[in-house]
Amino acid sequence: MSTNPLMNYPASNKYRKQFIRCAMEKKTPGADSIPAKIHKQGGQGLTMKLLQLFQLIWEEEEAIPQDFKDASIIHLYNHKENRQICNNYRGISILSSASKILARLLLNFHRGL
Repeated sequence: MSTNPLMNYPASNKYRKQFIRCAMEKKTPGADSIPAKIHKQGGQGLTMKLLQLFQLIWEEEEAIPQDFKDASIIHLYNHKENRQICNNYRGISILSSASKILARLLLNFHRGL
């Protein structure tokens, strides 16, 4: 058995169920324009393919696709006084839904969930 606990996670029902929970439907899709709803309702075939990709990323260490790293920055007005002052805005980063799912799975794994 591997010392890396995530090496066998695609075969695990626990991680398949966790994957579905991590696909948050109300999140904005990233540059790929794929909403999380597609991942959540895509069935076991899509889930398994993405989990296999995540396993490959984990095994290769630095093999995270550039699409997973790229973010769109959106500036949101904070509803403060003057819209012309830059400090009255905050930025948010929009990532692809697959990268959000991977991040959530890894976070849950490290938390022991």
